[in-house]
Amino acid sequence: MARGLHVDLTHQYCDIHTIAVTDYVPHSTPRLYRGPSGAPTAVITLGHDGWVLPKAGVHFTWTLNREL
Repeated sequence: MARGLHVDLTHQYCDIHTIAVTDYVPHSTPRLYRGPSGAPTAVITLGHDGWVLPKAGVHFTWTLNREL
């Protein structure tokens, strides 16, 4: 086990339309921050200050603009 989890996903210059985030951190709700849409760097940050089990994780799924 470990204490604390911090994940940043930067998706600048990737032609991504939408991103869905699924967390696998049991017994809690991690903090999720999406940067402003007009920011120079597009970033999604997920954080959790509590205990994290070894099989915990984060899953990102995205849709590209050309897939619409």
